Amino acid sequence: MLDAVPGEQPDGESNSEVARVMAAVRAVPMPAQSRRDVVNHLLSSAGLSSGLAEWMATNLKRQEQSYTWTFNLDGIEELMRDYFRVDLWGFLAQPRTRPEFELVVAERSDRWTPELRARARELPAAAHVHYHELLSSGHWVHVDNPAALIELMAERLI
Repeated sequence: MLDAVPGEQPDGESNSEVARVMAAVRAVPMPAQSRRDVVNHLLSSAGLSSGLAEWMATNLKRQEQSYTWTFNLDGIEELMRDYFRVDLWGFLAQPRTRPEFELVVAERSDRWTPELRARARELPAAAHVHYHELLSSGHWVHVDNPAALIELMAERLI
């Protein structure tokens, strides 16, 4: 689980960085003339980081002489509303032999309060949930610190 809180987040839907990114994506005039236009819009109008803006531009597809998003924004927002309503703490605390869970929390995550971090670290050993804190990273772990994420994944998957 990559920087995903396994519990209900009543205010997450409107206050999260994901919500800010979704609003920024919705505000990009479509169709766009180029990927660079989209990146520039996300940088200047939405204030996204260059890494995040560049990564978001990988989700564009060419449609004749212009570009549009490859994803369904309404569908993503519906999935996010569902995600913020679900509470999986009880499930994660249950004793099991398989599957094991790797819980990766970004050091600078805006989702994980100190109390939530402590709760995750205190899950019973029999639940086989392994807590990892990814240093020098915000929520977008694959953008903020890809090398450390790959190293962690390689250690845990091999």
